[in-house]
Amino acid sequence: MKSLNLNEKTLMYYGRLARGQASLHFSQFGEDIIINILLKKKKEGFYLDIGAHDPFVFSNTALLYHEKGWRGINVDLDQRYVDRLQEQRPRDINLCCAIGGENGTIDAVIFENGAFNTADPGRQARLMQDNTSAEKRSVPMRTIPSLLDEHLPPGATIDFLNIDVEGIDFIALQANDWTRFRPAVIAVETHGMNLHDPASNRVFQLLVSKGYQLRSQVWVTSIFTL
Repeated sequence: MKSLNLNEKTLMYYGRLARGQASLHFSQFGEDIIINILLKKKKEGFYLDIGAHDPFVFSNTALLYHEKGWRGINVDLDQRYVDRLQEQRPRDINLCCAIGGENGTIDAVIFENGAFNTADPGRQARLMQDNTSAEKRSVPMRTIPSLLDEHLPPGATIDFLNIDVEGIDFIALQANDWTRFRPAVIAVETHGMNLHDPASNRVFQLLVSKGYQLRSQVWVTSIFTL
């Protein structure tokens, strides 16, 4: 077995991390650090991660699960990633379906690189032009309330909602029952958000109308709090 040689820079990083002078993150752009702060570093909360993708790569909930003792519901339309989530997050409920505006089925496109998977027809057409590995599949679709009615454990509330469903985020959020399910923090991808005119964005309009405030914009991710 080869010995593990740590150079001075690596040792410095680990030392900083151990002393609380550096932060570990899994998100693509460090969103989970901001989310953790907005959640007041709460321990043992409950999340709903829609479009969860990988248990670690680009994950906005991995830090909460592994460092803060959280658990939750992970949803992805690609069974490959649901299997990975099941393996790496046994405390979680891991479901394979799409989330949208109604219950039923929807045509989704699954790519070899699952980060591009989408149920949005416009994105499907654009992405399939340049990707021959795409495969169309019919997948079950649920609304947020119907999914939570079936799978939310008794007594649990959603503290954090992460939603990244590649083009139909607004439709999925619009179908939520905001009288019953009001996460304290919401992170949602808002491609094309104009920070000089956020009110022109439909997701911004919807969440503000439900009592939320935009607290941070990290590249394409908007983070809202009550």
